[in-house]
Amino acid sequence: MKKAFLLVMAISILFCAGGSEASEEKRLAEKIGFSMLSLFSPDSIKVQISDGSVKAWIEMSGGTIDRIRIEKIRLSAELESMPSAARINSESSKLEEIIKDSVGEITLAEKDVNDHFRNNENPEGFSGLRFDFKEGGFTAAGTFKTKYFLNVALPIAANGILALHNDAVYLENVVISVKGISQPELLSNIVISKINPLLEFKDIPFPVSFESIIMTESAAIMTGKPQEFKGGETWTWNMPK
Repeated sequence: MKKAFLLVMAISILFCAGGSEASEEKRLAEKIGFSMLSLFSPDSIKVQISDGSVKAWIEMSGGTIDRIRIEKIRLSAELESMPSAARINSESSKLEEIIKDSVGEITLAEKDVNDHFRNNENPEGFSGLRFDFKEGGFTAAGTFKTKYFLNVALPIAANGILALHNDAVYLENVVISVKGISQPELLSNIVISKINPLLEFKDIPFPVSFESIIMTESAAIMTGKPQEFKGGETWTWNMPK
């Protein structure tokens, strides 16, 4: 509620004070920044617009995609032709009308994945599910409750990899075991279907591309290796403490 109030106030101030002294690049940085705030609710954001407004660098910490907190988002964006000042200041102008294409990097922390499943337990699904990220993939453990097997609760363990697709991040090559015994494909498919996809990109309204996924002991990094540039106008915002 506090975030929403602050956002509305900030946008109101922006549109009332968007005078002619501000450059088009500066106003465009503000426009993109406030739109990103509305979509992803980050803790902090930086938007940098190149001279001539042909590209943007966007960096956010603590945003949310597909209901999961994201540690960091970095985007190198190619912009549409410079919109008029009236269009920049219009609330109806959307990000997908401003950003033509982008190369991204999303850092998904292990702790945020585990917080997501702890806070969104389902009566017919998992309880106590925890992931342990590793350089080669992941392991996971928890209790799986299902009606397919006489309403039983199964203590499961799993190992597999996170795979990057165009639309989402999926769990793949997953082996499910119960008390150390590998389970048949039918049960494995039922279990994995309750999780996949782990992270969908449908909340991102403009094109974004990634090349690979890098696993560490604490995070999964989906990256297209975006490149930050120097110069231009910059707009920043930080959540008040």
